Amino acid sequence: MISNHTHTERAARGFTLIETLLAVLILAVSLAAPLTIAAKAMSSALIAKDQTIAFFLAQDAVEYMRFVRDTNKLNDLDYLAGMGGCTGSDGCRVDSRENTIVACTGTCPVLNYNETKSWYTYDSTVSTDTIKPTIFTRKVTISSVASNTDEQSVTVTVSWKDVGSVTRSLVVYEHITDWQ
Repeated sequence: MISNHTHTERAARGFTLIETLLAVLILAVSLAAPLTIAAKAMSSALIAKDQTIAFFLAQDAVEYMRFVRDTNKLNDLDYLAGMGGCTGSDGCRVDSRENTIVACTGTCPVLNYNETKSWYTYDSTVSTDTIKPTIFTRKVTISSVASNTDEQSVTVTVSWKDVGSVTRSLVVYEHITDWQ
């Protein structure tokens, strides 16, 4: 018969293989959870950054369309003068920096970012060191609101592909009216 004294000495010598594996498993699980949360947070932050840029690009187009409407009215023109390229299903591209509205054929081109001046534009004639293509495309469409000819709906769609090549889009709607 084995005495209790011998059994205690054997147990005090060290961990068994099962105890060691269990300790490593607990440690791995406790480290994996925070790393997973950090990775999700980083992904969410990148998506939020792109959504914020997309919203500001959409708002820029809406403000530019209001500017064109107001300029037309102040110059005694039809409030939609110069916006004809935006009425089709292909829509148009609006460049507030270059003061242009150009009809899109098929898909609208990708916006460029001027790193020197910190603005978005379709113009790529500046040195290519400062102009970089972005992931964003922007399309503006104008459509009638019911049978009211004094009110038009402006829809701005900004689309982009994020890190996982998932296509995302943001749509902003605004109504412009013949205010005089």
